[in-house]
Order: sequence, then structure tokens, then C-alpha cells
Amino acid sequence: MHMKKNLISMAAAVMIAASALSMPVLADQEKYLVLGQDLNDSEKAEVLSLLGIKDMDSVNVSYVTNQMEYEALGDYLSSDIIGTRALSSALVTSKGKGDGISVTTENITYCTPEMYQNALITAGVEDVDVKVAGPFRISGTAALVGIASIYEDMAHVDLDEERVDAANEELTATQSLGQEIGAKEASELLSTLKEQAARLGKNYSREDIQKMMEEYCREHTLTLTDDQKEMILDLIDRLSSLDIDVDSLLEQAGNIYQDLKDNVSITDKEITVDRGFFAGILEKISDFFDWLSGLLRK
Repeated sequence: MHMKKNLISMAAAVMIAASALSMPVLADQEKYLVLGQDLNDSEKAEVLSLLGIKDMDSVNVSYVTNQMEYEALGDYLSSDIIGTRALSSALVTSKGKGDGISVTTENITYCTPEMYQNALITAGVEDVDVKVAGPFRISGTAALVGIASIYEDMAHVDLDEERVDAANEELTATQSLGQEIGAKEASELLSTLKEQAARLGKNYSREDIQKMMEEYCREHTLTLTDDQKEMILDLIDRLSSLDIDVDSLLEQAGNIYQDLKDNVSITDKEITVDRGFFAGILEKISDFFDWLSGLLRK
């Protein structure tokens, strides 16, 4: 029995060590600044003031171009939104492991902080404080593209291109839906469905998410068109294929999901639907622990 316990402990230790080695390690409080390349001197001064930067020599500086915006977002956004100048900028500060992503914005009209946060999590960004600013009220698309780019330098990793592209689609879909039902409502709905998809993992099905979406809309008096429903389901289908870990999702966006628990009514009826979704998962977990218990008794 002792040998079996030792083997199990060794296997667990190897898994934890392998996981740790694969995670990006950032120096705490390291600061990276990404500036829109088309800022003129007065606009740059305004952005730096909003971001609280007095000395550019104290941060790592890079630039995002309008061409980069079109390459990343051209399939999802019109030229009216992307514009002809890259202006929005961001200061990204590394945080401790498990501290999650936090976002604040100044003069950004297209993206809410929650939209940025959810998109960055999808892209694979972890444990950073992000401040996004424009010299005046602008969309903020350049900053999104720039943040993903500088994070690769910060963490010394290559973000998965599929995840980054899915993040861009997620942000634009959330914003588009937000124009119709409200930004807060759109973020809460998509965040909830994204979390459910992550929890389902390999047991994910479009039908389950559709049931959850319809139940959520009934409970929160939201009306969606057929096109909106299809857009949401297509997006969640894509996000589910990325195998986003639910623990990482909750860790990186803890404030969003805490707000959902505090502010979004979760009825007994919804919980029943959830349990129906996860019955297969819970049964497998129970079977595993029964097997493990039996093994240790031998």
C-alpha cells in the first residue's frame, strides 16, 4: 500500500512540476508600454499623463500600427471602427502568479474593461494589470492588438494564433451584442456561457449551451434575435474548442465571476439545468474517487 501511495504522490509531483515549467514567468511589477504609432506629440503627452507615466525610460516601450489593427481585426470590424490611425495605447504591468487580469480604461468608447479582460484571457494572457487610454474618445482597438503583442515579450512566450484570433472575435461579438442589449448584459451573458463551456470541457455540446442561453434569457428578460443566438452559439463553439481551463478562467477573471455571483440572479431552475449538464462529469469524478479509494485499501 505504501508503494502505491508513493507512486501516486510521485505522479502528482511530476504533473505539477511539468505544469509549472510550461507556465510563463513574469517579473512582478515589470512595466511595458505600447503606444499607438500615429499619436502626435500633444496626443502622446495626454496618453502618457492618463497612464501615469512621467518618464518613458522607466518602462519598456513598443508601438502598434494601424496595419497591425487591420491584420488582426479586419475580418471582424469595419474600417469606420478601426479608423486610419493607431492611437489607443496601454500600460501593462506584470503581477504575481494567480493575481489575474485587471483592466481600466480612459477615453475608450468601443470596449469596456470587462470586454478587454475576457478577450485577453481567451488569448492566453495571464496575471497583468492593464491600463488603456486614448488621447480623446476613441474605439480602443489598437490597444487590444498591442497588448497581446507586448505580452509575448513580457512572458517570453508565443501566444497561440488561434486563441488570439478567437479573442478578437469574442471582443467584437460582445461589443456588437452590447449595442443591442447593453454592454453589461452582453458581457454577463457571454461570460456565463463561456464559463459553462469551460466546465463542460470534452462533454461540451452546442445543444447544452443553447438550453443554458435560452434559460438565462428567460430568467433575465433578455430578447435575442435568431441571428444573435446563432452568433453567440458559433462563438461559444469556437471558444470551447480552445480547451480553456475553467480554473484559469476563474482565476484570471475573478472579479467578473464574483460580480456575476453577486449581481446576477441565479435561480433554482438554472441550477437544475446546470446539474443536468454536468451529471456525466460528476459521475466520472465520483467513479474516479471510488477507484482510488479501493486502490489504497488494497
